[in-house]
Formats: sequence, structure tokens, C-alpha cells
Amino acid sequence: MTDGKLSGHAILIVDDDQLLKLLMVDIVENAGFVAHHAGNADEAVAILESRSDIALLLTDINMPAAWTG
Repeated sequence: MTDGKLSGHAILIVDDDQLLKLLMVDIVENAGFVAHHAGNADEAVAILESRSDIALLLTDINMPAAWTG
């Protein structure tokens, strides 16, 4: 599915809906990317602060809590 240029890059997926998040993880991994995931903005920020390999952030816009997408 990919041409190899982006294969192996890490993508962070943020969604409070567990089923949608896992579906997106499967799609991203099947496309050859490394998937990381978080259930809310606080988890996402912690991952972003601890990793330097995240190339793309996919996030839900409407999520509960103080921060949204």
C-alpha cells in the first residue's frame, strides 16, 4: 500500500472511542506504519513528550475532558 518512503514512521492516534481507535491502529499498521495510541489528550501529550519519532498525529476533534482534538 505504501511506496516505502514513509513505511516505519510512527503515527499517534488519539480517540476516546476504543473501537474506532483500534480500527485506526489496524489500518495504520497494515499500511506499514508504527502505531501508538492514546485515549485522551493528557495521554497523547505524555506520549509526545516522551517520544521523538512521532511523524503524524491523528486525533478525534470532540473528546471529553479539558482538551479536545
